[in-house]
Amino acid sequence: MTYAELHCITNFTFLRGASHPEELVARAQELDYTALAITDECSLAGMVRAHVEAKKWGFRILVGSEFNLDDGLRFVLLATDRSSYGCLAALITRGRRSAVKGRYRRRCRGLPRAVAARTRARHRRGALACYALSKRAVDCGGAFARCR
Repeated sequence: MTYAELHCITNFTFLRGASHPEELVARAQELDYTALAITDECSLAGMVRAHVEAKKWGFRILVGSEFNLDDGLRFVLLATDRSSYGCLAALITRGRRSAVKGRYRRRCRGLPRAVAARTRARHRRGALACYALSKRAVDCGGAFARCR
């Protein structure tokens, strides 16, 4: 049976994550996971250490981030290629720049249209994979459509 963990936070998500990225990758490899998504909250901070460790094992790391909007909507975005990685990084930057240091701010109306289009894209370069963590949002694509 193949298994890939699609939502995993590291100790770079302060006050929530406990394990170092290297430890998570090593443990996922021990458990014979196919891949591991590092999805720190509004951050890509754990990705570098996770990537370095994954290269040692020949293990696949997925790039992503978790977001908690001001209205309670929670979701994870996963980059599917280099173009979507850039889109994800831009979204994180906008969220971080709109708040005091160490925090981020995300409102529905502040989500870029490009992200909304990318979450609904099917079999397209630059698509962001999205899934909801809150019960409020069943269809992430629909949630972004409402936010435009």
